Amino acid sequence: MMNLTTRAYAERRKSSLKAYRKLFPLDLVEQSGNYVAVRLDIAGARLDLDLGAVGKGYALEKAAGVFEAWEIADFLLSAGGSTVYGCGSEAWPVAVGGGFDFYRPGKIYLKKRALSGSGHEVKGEHIFDPRRELQKSRHLAAWVSHPSPAVSDALSTAFMVMSLEEIRGYAKSHPDVWTLVLTRDRKSYLFNQMNIYEPGD
Repeated sequence: MMNLTTRAYAERRKSSLKAYRKLFPLDLVEQSGNYVAVRLDIAGARLDLDLGAVGKGYALEKAAGVFEAWEIADFLLSAGGSTVYGCGSEAWPVAVGGGFDFYRPGKIYLKKRALSGSGHEVKGEHIFDPRRELQKSRHLAAWVSHPSPAVSDALSTAFMVMSLEEIRGYAKSHPDVWTLVLTRDRKSYLFNQMNIYEPGD
């Protein structure tokens, strides 16, 4: 039998959940390809929350943990090329900044670090800006390197809808984050420094 304290807690939780659902009416929906997404069920919103912006990095982080448990010290893990993680005694060279005819790609060297990229060069416009309620992001592409693959994956998508000032502020307060952003006016911005070299170096 439920005691008074448990009943009061359950009622408070139900009330909190009801208030939350009023602000964020989320429903699970099945998309093409048999994958399930979370949809914000507001008329005209048409907003699906896709955890792929974090999921690939999270999966690599877990895979790296398995490798380390097996005492495999040198490895490079890739989640379809959009997120990679390099670990070992030597740094792994990985391409960064590719996919655009106006920008010359370079190489970044990963040692216990991940690199993630988000952009429109493969899928087209698919990253929306929920804060400004726009059907497109601020930038063409963003690459982020961080010791955590999940963090680099999440930040590369987040930076697509953040202003350069916001990205600069975040990078300044998080020196372990390295970022390259290509804006829609075809300019490039580098935040924080790392070992990055042009091809041929």
